[in-house]
Amino acid sequence: VAFLDLTKNPKVSQLLNLSVITSLHTVMEILSDESLVNFQPLAFEALLSILKYFPPTDETIEEEVLQKVIHICRNSMTSMMHNISTLLYIFGDKIGPLMPYLMDSIFENWGKISTTLILRTINMVSLSVPKFFEPYLSKIAVLITTSLSLQPSSVVIEIMATILTFGNLLNTVDYIIIPSFINWIETNAKNTEIANTFLYQFRTILINCEVTKFSTELIKTCIIIVKQNPSLKMNATKILLVLLYQMRDTFFIFLPDLLQLFELKNDEDFNKMVNSIN
Repeated sequence: VAFLDLTKNPKVSQLLNLSVITSLHTVMEILSDESLVNFQPLAFEALLSILKYFPPTDETIEEEVLQKVIHICRNSMTSMMHNISTLLYIFGDKIGPLMPYLMDSIFENWGKISTTLILRTINMVSLSVPKFFEPYLSKIAVLITTSLSLQPSSVVIEIMATILTFGNLLNTVDYIIIPSFINWIETNAKNTEIANTFLYQFRTILINCEVTKFSTELIKTCIIIVKQNPSLKMNATKILLVLLYQMRDTFFIFLPDLLQLFELKNDEDFNKMVNSIN
């Protein structure tokens, strides 16, 4: 059986495989014929539809199809990004050979094509095949956090959501991410709605990082932004609690300055954490 058998009937299965092989052969011929270039985008969509519902079980066919997909994607990276979820579904861990071309395309097209499309592609890859994504993590982190001030606020929030997909890998690039976000929130603290959304997500990012090495900067930033905009106090307090959890006793060095602005001693979570430390 060349393709996944979705039936219980051997005769139906044989006929089904024949029809799939015939369709696949026709589509592959169109994709290989330069004179039919105008039909190739549709043929590529057809190829992915066939593979999605009838994944090959024959290794030779699978390899042949994968090489064809690699060739197509090298010539049309935006097409690959639009179809990344389907490609990951079809090929899974075997998508590795595509990664260098995909990453090169992301670096080359950042700022040129839809940022949402690129971020969605990064999300899919980081969640689905982290072992292939990890070697590019530092460069990706630099790419998406450089010049945050030039990005619309909505894109900054999208970037944060993408960074959250890095999961356990976050602490390997926290030195890139955290300083960039500190600078951004200090500049945008007066926009209450966006700033609170930012702080809520920033807290989740910090939970997954080793934040003690940024403690002074983060505490200073919490003070600065709440002085600018008291409406940020609740979410800034939650960030301080993340710091308290990781810093433990050393956090108390900053407490006199913080108590001038934050009602920490009235915060139930703060008191529970302090009691657990003591």
